[in-house]
Amino acid sequence: MDAFRTMIVTSNDAPLARQLAAGIDPAHSSGMWTTALASAAAPTVSTHYISTGFVSEAFAAVLPLATWSYEQPDPEQPGTWTRTAYEPGDAATVAQRAGEADPPIVVSTEEIEALYLASDVTTEDPWVALGRLGLVLAKEEDEP
Repeated sequence: MDAFRTMIVTSNDAPLARQLAAGIDPAHSSGMWTTALASAAAPTVSTHYISTGFVSEAFAAVLPLATWSYEQPDPEQPGTWTRTAYEPGDAATVAQRAGEADPPIVVSTEEIEALYLASDVTTEDPWVALGRLGLVLAKEEDEP
């Protein structure tokens, strides 16, 4: 059974995330992290990439996963997001599978852990995750 995930990585981490996904789940990783994101204040400067949709259960099992709740006691004031749960993922298994990929991907468990810590992986609708993080779809320089 597949699992829904919204996965956001930094622009610096996107190449590694793409490489790892292709190495450990080549049948289902085409097109991951190709949609650029930016802050609303600087919408033409890509800072992150998003991939959202269904992934295999085996792929989801090795990813980190955060759960967030939103509270807005006063409708006249902005609300706050609170992380209510976090599963760190299985960086060691990803490093092992990366080494077994064809061709092998040389990456340490520590590099994958750092990628995971800088990532935002949830079961949220992508628009909710973007709003929580203050991100928008990046625009080209000449877009209105």
